[in-house]
Amino acid sequence: MNPTRRLAAIMFTDIVGYTALMQENEAQALVIRQRHREVFEQYHTQYRGQIVQYYGDGTLSVFDSAVDAVACAQAIQLALQESPRVPLRIGLHTGDVLLSDTEVIGDGVNIASRVESLAIPGSILLSESLYEYIKNQPEFTVRSLGVFGFKNVTKPLEIFALSVPGLAIPDPRKMTGKFDRRFAQGPVAWFQQLPVWAQYVAGFVLFLILAPIIYFPLMQGNLGASPAGEFRDENGDVVRRTLVPRSEVKSVYVTHFTNTTRDTSLEWMTTGIPYALEMEWDQDPYMYNQYDPGETNNFSLKEMLDKAQEMQHARLLTGTYAYTPQKGYEISLSIYLTQSGTVEKSLTYTGKDFFSLLDTLSRDVKLNLGVPGEHLATVADLPVSQYLTSSLPAYKAFAAGLLGTHSIGYYRVGDLEEALRLDSTFAWAARVLGSVYEAYQRSPQKITALSDQAMRHRKRLPGAFEAEIRQFYYSQHGDDAKALELTRLLAETNPQHINYWLIYLQEAVRQEKYQDALKVLEEFKRQQYDPRIYTSIATYCYFSLKQYKKGIELLEPYLRDHPDDNINQLGLGQMYLALGQRDKARKIFEQGALLSPDVTAFGQFIKHLDYIEAGGTSRMVYAPAAIAGEYWNTSYANIRSYLDAEGNDLYMRTGKQYRVRLYPIDSVSYCTAFGTDISLLPDSTGGVRGFRYYQSNEYRGGALKVNEHIQAAFKAFVGPDPAAAAPAIEAALSKRAAPQIIRRMQAHLAWIQMPDYQTRAARYQRMTGTYAYENYQIVIALSGDHLTMQQMATVGNEPVRLYEYGPGQFFMLENLTQTLEAVNEGGRFSTWAMVNSASNRFALKRVR
Repeated sequence: MNPTRRLAAIMFTDIVGYTALMQENEAQALVIRQRHREVFEQYHTQYRGQIVQYYGDGTLSVFDSAVDAVACAQAIQLALQESPRVPLRIGLHTGDVLLSDTEVIGDGVNIASRVESLAIPGSILLSESLYEYIKNQPEFTVRSLGVFGFKNVTKPLEIFALSVPGLAIPDPRKMTGKFDRRFAQGPVAWFQQLPVWAQYVAGFVLFLILAPIIYFPLMQGNLGASPAGEFRDENGDVVRRTLVPRSEVKSVYVTHFTNTTRDTSLEWMTTGIPYALEMEWDQDPYMYNQYDPGETNNFSLKEMLDKAQEMQHARLLTGTYAYTPQKGYEISLSIYLTQSGTVEKSLTYTGKDFFSLLDTLSRDVKLNLGVPGEHLATVADLPVSQYLTSSLPAYKAFAAGLLGTHSIGYYRVGDLEEALRLDSTFAWAARVLGSVYEAYQRSPQKITALSDQAMRHRKRLPGAFEAEIRQFYYSQHGDDAKALELTRLLAETNPQHINYWLIYLQEAVRQEKYQDALKVLEEFKRQQYDPRIYTSIATYCYFSLKQYKKGIELLEPYLRDHPDDNINQLGLGQMYLALGQRDKARKIFEQGALLSPDVTAFGQFIKHLDYIEAGGTSRMVYAPAAIAGEYWNTSYANIRSYLDAEGNDLYMRTGKQYRVRLYPIDSVSYCTAFGTDISLLPDSTGGVRGFRYYQSNEYRGGALKVNEHIQAAFKAFVGPDPAAAAPAIEAALSKRAAPQIIRRMQAHLAWIQMPDYQTRAARYQRMTGTYAYENYQIVIALSGDHLTMQQMATVGNEPVRLYEYGPGQFFMLENLTQTLEAVNEGGRFSTWAMVNSASNRFALKRVR
């Protein structure tokens, strides 16, 4: 039969552990496979499924109905829980396929296979496309497991688990399978809505911001060591630092510690032990150690040794922990020589005082590594309880926040905030939390407050950490000169620590001091370094300095040795474009499009070339100068993008990220080197009111252009006297297109003049509570005489004020498109309606 194209629900199944069972007990394995096939065929007949293929211990089948597919999968899993039990994984997806009697072909088949790979025995996982078909079916309940990126699949996919009695649900923190990347839910969920170029540069900047925290180096080496021990700080004062010859520095790669009990309440020690040790040792110039809370703890010993050797560390340190009320904490560690893989030393410590135990352990390890005893008698080796926190509950919360980086892919902001609530003097927790907020553009006021909080309590921290808090404080308060000087001081006084050189580099790039950045990169080049990252950053600097020929001289020999580096290949094409050598640029882009069809930026640059060669630049609707300005994300007013013009060239920056060049591809659209199209939106006066961005022709979000009148209205509205904002609001409405929220602000000012406004607190009290929609929870609370809202799925967000502008109608300044309406059902407020201009209305039901 010739293949026919159709939309189908695709099911993949796989018997877990079948191959091993065949080797151990072939007869039992055959019984399980026969049981699987009998059940499989029985329910496929009942639910009208077509079995396309059996392959060993797995199956591939298709259905015309997504509802039938899920019902069939549920019946199969429940039946296979009975003896003889079959440990089966099931994954479901809908997609366009080519189907014949013997095979099914299409991207949907690959995606279904990858969804199935995430499952555990007894579970059923659904892709978001299949979920859309069954979400309104009352017989099915699901739980979101998060958003995953898959190789050669352009759009990240949210994965759901069918949640009914008798079925297993994977722990999202421990999921494995055929995915490239786990995308953040919660505090950075909005980050995934950004265009890929913004994610790329944000990721680079985030890495550099958090480098001293996560210690995940790009390169290694003892860079820029000074023969002297005296340096000048940002105020010109002398700083003395012991500099140890590189040959005497003890380098250790530290990994997660393993919980040997079943008590999950102890999991905070997985990161809490190595992180505290790493910070203790960082006080000592004899020690060079690295630990990354974001690294997985599923590596084998050989993989960890290989990683340590790759990072050029002489030793690997790993360990285990347990706790019993009788003995207290028990911490065991092993120190391995990375070259031979042999154990150099094993140590075990038991005690009821966690902090004292770590202090003892830290000192003993240094002695075992050969740090001179006479040095230890003089070095300022502060105990954990002094330089971090004396509150063990606060440290537990802090460590749990770090734990999220390897279990779910991002810092658990709520835990970090809990640490500060328990100990407001925990300066380093304030610094870490401020860095996370800064990287994801959350609450600028909160970032400044955290930098102030860290600055107030920094004195008990060791020198390098205290200086880094000063640098963070300066950067938040606009003193760029001192911030840059401090990054230089940190690098020069800690020459064996690559992370401080990375901070210096990041600060130079942030301040657009590209010559300084190139000097730091040359230090990297003289040592061991990652050539891909080095080349990418150097290319960006040369491009920003308009030193295009130097960029080409760097890129061409590099790409001969690294022909698969798409990012730097795009950079080379951009260099030739900037020089006006379009033929060479076209050749590079066409070759890239041919060899890497999944990288859409190559095709977009070809569109750009076609457009400008057809004289398109003379037909641009808007001059670059008219486009320049500040733009607010249409969902979040505190996410800002900035477009600026240099002659006929247009550039874009999001937040504090470095800026990227925009290239016209038609009269109102531009592309970037990161595969994103930006389409300008006209307003009623013929100007620009905003833009939308697309990734691979898929709409990803938009931004609204704002002017000084809109900014003034917002600033006045949140001032001590909101009524004083009336003139600014009128001015904003009289100018070019303003967001609808400006009219809501005007309506709010009119509403609060109503006679009964001051008596509404009692009515508001009845509206408070916790409400839910699918997997999201919203907390409505009373604060003074107004309501606040906190979205619990976005952990760590500050509760935002709700402004009433009509009977039961509320808005938030942080969101330009979303409003809430209190639904009065017979005098009881059990439901809110969430109204969004993009997705209309949905109901929030009270859960408590």
